[in-house]
Amino acid sequence: MLTAHLSDGKTLNLAAGVFQPSSLHELRKTASFYCPVCQKPMDLKLGSIKAFHFAHKRNADCPYTGEPESKLHLEGKTQLYEWLNGQTEVLLEPYLKELNQRPDLLAAGAAAIEYQCSLLDQQLFDKRNAAYRDNGYEPIWILGGTRIARLSSSLFRFSAFHWQCTRIGADHFRPYLLSYSPGSKTFLRLSHLIPFSKTSVFARQEYLHLDRISFKSLLSPPAQGSFPFKNWAAKVKKHRMSPHFRLSAEAAYLKNVLYNEKSIPFSCIPSYAFLPLLSGCCFESSVYVWQTRLLLWINRQPLSCFFHAEEAVRHAAMLVTRRQLFIRRLPHWTASESISLPVSDYLDALSQLGYLQKEEEKYKKTGKLNWRGDPEALIEEDQCLLSRFISECDLAPHIN
Repeated sequence: MLTAHLSDGKTLNLAAGVFQPSSLHELRKTASFYCPVCQKPMDLKLGSIKAFHFAHKRNADCPYTGEPESKLHLEGKTQLYEWLNGQTEVLLEPYLKELNQRPDLLAAGAAAIEYQCSLLDQQLFDKRNAAYRDNGYEPIWILGGTRIARLSSSLFRFSAFHWQCTRIGADHFRPYLLSYSPGSKTFLRLSHLIPFSKTSVFARQEYLHLDRISFKSLLSPPAQGSFPFKNWAAKVKKHRMSPHFRLSAEAAYLKNVLYNEKSIPFSCIPSYAFLPLLSGCCFESSVYVWQTRLLLWINRQPLSCFFHAEEAVRHAAMLVTRRQLFIRRLPHWTASESISLPVSDYLDALSQLGYLQKEEEKYKKTGKLNWRGDPEALIEEDQCLLSRFISECDLAPHIN
């Protein structure tokens, strides 16, 4: 905790940058410090390892039970406060009594900023988010700089915790993620998030130094950005050439379906099942799982008959109910939206690529899909289809 009340009711803010260590040591000898929430006495900690901070005395009973704060958390919160203080009105650790919550920072009276350096239980996260929104505050979650694992130059490992901390830009609905490293005073902004599997996510990365970006700009990622199509193609090739011993439950089920219905191995999924759609983040199941399940359903439709997009959405929803597909818990959309968005985008992409014909909200197949078991030919087809997807499909991630 970086703030405390003095005996006269004034607030002592350790992040204000006006105190020298020697003056704080002298102040600690004569002054008393009190918790802004429970008004009980606190200690001023002036150690050499952890950042200067206040702490409740042992066995203190405070109605607000926050998380233990690491050195990283205290340093990052201090730097973010100093950064915001030059741009807008900002409060450090304000106690919002009606919520019984204490965000790290409250900017412009409405933006509740949480600098999250540890994992947070989903139930507690939902409770905090709902309380902020129900009372007119906008929650903004910024992760500690060590909380994001990079797998390659454009591929990252995401958990449910990362997805729950994503937010949406004002001018478009695609999610992005923010983190901050106090050591380098740099934000990492990951946007254009397109998952390949449950945990591996391709993203556009931007490193933004604290002194070179404003709060408003930080929350406004570009609607357009480059996407590493070569890396995506390499990931598809690796999937085709690697053995598949450890599969998720829904992928293992699909493997059996492919063998029973099409007599092909799991590595020979059609190229149409690897389209990098931005709305694909709604599905927790791997891209090749949810897209192949839709391709199998489309394949069963009569060649000359139209079907409605709602039919495909209902089929996907049924697979979710049967736990043969999984949607991702996102703070931005309802469960029904998380199914309808990617399914509709996928049908439109297939129509723009010529596999489907679209009339209003109805679709029909233009021909039969070739389900074959030749990995080398499929790798070449993957490259050709991805090139067409980039050049012909307006659902492809934009290129600068």
